[in-house]
This record gives sequence, C-alpha cells and structure tokens, in this order.
Amino acid sequence: MNNNILIIENEYTSVKITFDTANALCFDDRLHFKNISKAQQLTGLDIDSYSVIFVDISLATNSALDGFGIIEQFRLHHPNLMDRIVIITGNNKIKDAIKEHNLDSYNLTVLIKPVGFQEIEKALKSKGVV
Repeated sequence: MNNNILIIENEYTSVKITFDTANALCFDDRLHFKNISKAQQLTGLDIDSYSVIFVDISLATNSALDGFGIIEQFRLHHPNLMDRIVIITGNNKIKDAIKEHNLDSYNLTVLIKPVGFQEIEKALKSKGVV
C-alpha cells in the first residue's frame, strides 16, 4: 500500500486537524492527503493511486453527486476500490442508508462525525496503511 489518501469532503477544514493529528502521531507524517470537495474533481484523477478513500456522504449542493453517487460510480467503474472506501458522515442512521443503496454487502467502514484521530488511525490501519 502507498501513503496516498483521498478525502472527498466539502467541509475539509472541519476534519483536517484530525487527519493531520493522526498522520503526525500515528504515521510519522508519512501520509499524503489529497482533498476534493465535489464529484466533478474526480475527473482526470488517478483514483487507483490512493490506498484509502474517505467519502463524505453529504457533499455541497454544487457537487454533481453526493457521497452515495460517488460510491456507486466506484462500484460500477472501479469495483477494486470498494474495499478502500471509508464513509465519513454526521448521519447516525447511515447503516440504514447503506442498505437502501444496496451497498451493505461491501462491508464499508463507517465513521460518524465528529471523528477523533484514533478512529482515523484505526480505519487507515484496517485498510492496510502502516
């Protein structure tokens, strides 16, 4: 696994310190974060170069797709990415929404905001980042 981490989050400033803290305390600042805030920014991005992809479900209204739409595009066009996805959301009913979108068979990792750096560390390590 490489150390490239993609974070699809429209309110990145609200989680940046958590990711930076996890990187500094748990990974000796070896991780490289790339943030995009809307689905349109995925165009031209080498999506396979990221070992973990954090996806916020509720993206800004100027995003062509919400987080579920992005995950669905990954499922259809890059199925090998499904085991790299970590959902980050403030929705505590996310498990029901995952079932409604027929994604429950993928055993997606879910983090509920606010997220602590230990949760980020655990998610990254569970995806093979060491």
